[in-house]
Amino acid sequence: MERELAIFGGEPIRTKPCPPWPVFDENMGNELLNTLRNGGFSELTGQRAEEFGTAFADKFGVKYGIPVSNGTSAIHLALIALGVNPGDEVLVPAHTFIGSATPILMQNAIPIFVDVDEDTYTMSPIDLERKITDKSKAIIVVHLNGNPADMDEIMRIANKYDLKVIEDCAQAHGAKYNGKYIGSIGHVGTFSFWEDKIMTTAGEGGMIVTDDSDVAEKVRVAKSHGEMEVKKGEERKYVHEFLGYNYRITEFQATYGLYELRELDKYVERRRENASYLTRYLSELKGLHPPKETVKGKHVFYKYIVKVDVEELGKDIDWIRNALKAEGIEVSRRYPLPLHLQPLFKEKNTYGNTSWPYSCVKKNYQYDVGLCPTAEKLGERLLTLLVHPTIDEEYLNDVVAAFEKVWEYILS
Repeated sequence: MERELAIFGGEPIRTKPCPPWPVFDENMGNELLNTLRNGGFSELTGQRAEEFGTAFADKFGVKYGIPVSNGTSAIHLALIALGVNPGDEVLVPAHTFIGSATPILMQNAIPIFVDVDEDTYTMSPIDLERKITDKSKAIIVVHLNGNPADMDEIMRIANKYDLKVIEDCAQAHGAKYNGKYIGSIGHVGTFSFWEDKIMTTAGEGGMIVTDDSDVAEKVRVAKSHGEMEVKKGEERKYVHEFLGYNYRITEFQATYGLYELRELDKYVERRRENASYLTRYLSELKGLHPPKETVKGKHVFYKYIVKVDVEELGKDIDWIRNALKAEGIEVSRRYPLPLHLQPLFKEKNTYGNTSWPYSCVKKNYQYDVGLCPTAEKLGERLLTLLVHPTIDEEYLNDVVAAFEKVWEYILS
């Protein structure tokens, strides 16, 4: 017998809230109190930020780890350190969070949007190579939702055209490609520690990793007002070598990050277990496609993204989302408007009343419908589910039951 959907007034599957993430425990509180007692709350006066950078680099198998204020500033600093100049073109996926692309404009360079793969939702190497020009300087490859991009092909293309590669790992802490941690494959890796990420530093924070000593040195200077770096114990000289920013992290954030880093492997495995549970049941539903893990990649499931064949089911994505939400589960759209169609880029709403940096070059850049067709199509088909470590089997069962109930109605 068909059950009445909650969206029509029926009894919802779940009435309890989704288990929260992140969570805070007594051990973390004690570490933060120790930092407070020891004094030195800025990384300029404390030591925890340096310890965090070193520990992160050791974990990910790179020479240098440099904590910064957030993931967006990490990408901006990477562009600075790699020598991206005004008017240079930087290639970036069209289907991602806007913070992957805005640092390009912050460096007065031009974003070139690349389409994505229909199954992994990461940068398409075919479209990437198609869009490279003599103005191309760098590639920002995003390991979206915790799923590694095709780094073999992307690095092959980058080497062919002498382009620098920034890995945006904001959603993929602990993911691997060919057994190697993502972030350690390109020229620079960047991470975000925003509050709901796989690991956090209490709300905001980021990290840059690299094996290049020159890049690391430039990042350290650029993130602190372009001020000449001094060794611990030396007096500051207040000499500013080039345009820099205040992209530093606090000692409290670094303390939180050190704790979270020790828990990272446990967090990742729990997310993978939860994702596997959902895939086992949701893959049986007509017109619903769970996320795919590639042969070479280890997916860490920052978000669990399902693709819906809306034409086959005869319901648009908003109706399906609303029906599932009414049943009491956390579900949302995933990047419904691709970056090249965002008003910021399409209308070139940049600095003041100007269209800078577009007006600094003679080329006419247009971001129109059809530029990245797969990204445009995915925006009308993707839903986001949560699989963070505090989620239990009861919640997962309710997610499956909600999908089965809604699908029962759709297919009846």
